[in-house]
Amino acid sequence: MVTRVIGAVGLLVCSGAAANEVQVVGGETNVVLDTATLSAAASLDLSSVDGDVLTSEKLEGGVAFPITARDAGVLPTTFAYEVGNFLGTFSGTIEHAGEVRFNSDTVVVGDFTIGFDAARAGTLNGAASGFFVESTAGIQAILFDVSAPSTLGATALEATIGADLLVSPEFGAFLFDNGLSASNLAGADVGDALVHASGGCTGLDIDDSGGIHLDDIDAFVADFLAGDARSDFTGDGVLNLDDVQLFVDAFLDCGGTA
Repeated sequence: MVTRVIGAVGLLVCSGAAANEVQVVGGETNVVLDTATLSAAASLDLSSVDGDVLTSEKLEGGVAFPITARDAGVLPTTFAYEVGNFLGTFSGTIEHAGEVRFNSDTVVVGDFTIGFDAARAGTLNGAASGFFVESTAGIQAILFDVSAPSTLGATALEATIGADLLVSPEFGAFLFDNGLSASNLAGADVGDALVHASGGCTGLDIDDSGGIHLDDIDAFVADFLAGDARSDFTGDGVLNLDDVQLFVDAFLDCGGTA
């Protein structure tokens, strides 16, 4: 397949560089909580989860919250990014379905939003990245600040982000004010999160025409030959034949036509 694209270079009229925006359309966020710490320090004992919450296949002992679709009637996901410059281009929020309940179901959190607030970056003694996890069901508040991503991969088809979950100042105050903790636990590491977001085929529509076709090959080749970081479809920071292979394989899998 690589030969097919390279051979087509001389036949294509190269267009200007285009933004290969990937729109998150699904996936899941896997979470494993330190239940022993939550029980001992915050008097929170896990009692149940609802039917939307799945057993995680990516984090042992964890659960997985489905990422809502962009056309969901409630809390539609709006997150998007450009390949090759994830941290410089991301926008929007990742929304989830599913509730978690503690203390015989008397404390409810869920339908989580993962968002970003630059004002939160650097707080909690520098540990907070600016990303946060907010509960929109039951307790409606930001529960966790997210540490700097420990793993990050963003390609034309998916993004994977792993990080620690830190008790937010808001949640720390809630626990303390309601007698659930002996001190404000803000900043305490109480779990891990692994976001595995699917971009569908949106990142292949390089010319932003609303379809996957020959013009997108044209735009990709132009970016690739110009050394534009937006042609780094593998997200590894290097432009090479791996990017060509991923693009061509994905182009064919996504129903692209010449």
